[in-house]
Amino acid sequence: EKHRVLQQLERLQQLEQLQKLQQLEQLQQLERLQQLEQLQKLQQLEQLQKLQQLEQLEQLQKLQQLGQLERLPKTINKDYKYFSNVKNSILYLDPPYENSDTRKYNSQIDYQEFYDWAYEMSKNNIVLLSSYEVSGDGFECVYEFKTARSTMAGGESGKRTEKLFMVRPSKMMVANIQTP
Repeated sequence: EKHRVLQQLERLQQLEQLQKLQQLEQLQQLERLQQLEQLQKLQQLEQLQKLQQLEQLEQLQKLQQLGQLERLPKTINKDYKYFSNVKNSILYLDPPYENSDTRKYNSQIDYQEFYDWAYEMSKNNIVLLSSYEVSGDGFECVYEFKTARSTMAGGESGKRTEKLFMVRPSKMMVANIQTP
């Protein structure tokens, strides 16, 4: 009987050792889980830092672009006579259209004076004029925009055709053109 008690005692010790081993394994698993959680938190923190750096970089790029925009020549709104000294250029003129509602514009235009100015400018430049019609002599239609829509008319298709005019070359101008 003593032998049996010893065997049971031995089994009990083995059982206790097994339980201790299981507890140790559980502790090790718990530690690994905690380490994994810490690793995941670190990775999230790194991703957050990278995202913040990327956002800062994007903000810097936007600031640089803004700086570049500030260096561009400024758009100016001037009377057409302001450009009277321009030479060797292409001038696209888009005045309030003759014989149309010009109440939306800040000032009225003397069309004959404007056409005379455009004709003079055409001596040293290529002058293009956008309108429905031109009453001034010396202009010819070079293109018609059959499907054009005016932003001043709210994008509605009108019954009038927008056209592009150029100064009609005179005999004097043609004589001055040199051919190779």
